[in-house]
Amino acid sequence: MTIYIGKKEYNFTPEQLNSMYLDEGYEANVYRLGNIILKIYKDKKVKARLDYETAKKLSKMKTKRIQMPRQPIFDHNGVFLGHTALYLTPYSPKNIARMNMQKFIEEVQALDDDLKLLSSNYIDAMDLTLDNTIYTGDINLCDPGSYLVRDNKPIQYIRNFNSYELKKYLGNELLPNIIHLTRKQQNNLTKNFLASDSLVDYLEETAVPTEKVSTYVKRISK
Repeated sequence: MTIYIGKKEYNFTPEQLNSMYLDEGYEANVYRLGNIILKIYKDKKVKARLDYETAKKLSKMKTKRIQMPRQPIFDHNGVFLGHTALYLTPYSPKNIARMNMQKFIEEVQALDDDLKLLSSNYIDAMDLTLDNTIYTGDINLCDPGSYLVRDNKPIQYIRNFNSYELKKYLGNELLPNIIHLTRKQQNNLTKNFLASDSLVDYLEETAVPTEKVSTYVKRISK
């Protein structure tokens, strides 16, 4: 496979690609090249994916916790094949359960700031899932492949959408998968998050800064 990143040409044999392989999704294969990853689209399009213009727009945004595309990847004909991103060394997200609430609130605030930045650029964020979470000591989200530019919508609509997605991500995806909860507890947790006007404010009002995330979640989801 021959690809171009910036002005540099890379030639990879099938054996090299096998050794670089990290993961794959519906729309792309993911490879590691040093401290970057290569997200290269599959030939068959079965899921929405970033086009060149959206990837370029996202690459200019200075986010804190949401990993954005860095450089586009092209083939020898100049066809857009995907993009690069920073490689992050992952640890088990179950470690988040032992994080104190002060740190957890800081992480949620960073994610919220990123989503507000996306909203101000008319971009809605989908696919906020556990699979797209990379825990490095910080809570990072990767794979913006389903993010959409929706400049035909009012900014407030996009803000409300992204705020809802963050609440749903924490209540439905992240926390129930790192902390054992009954179905009732999970439903209560999600209901509490979705009912809040500001998730960060809700966490600050209801949490003890020194308590563990697991203790807090079980307490508010009774």
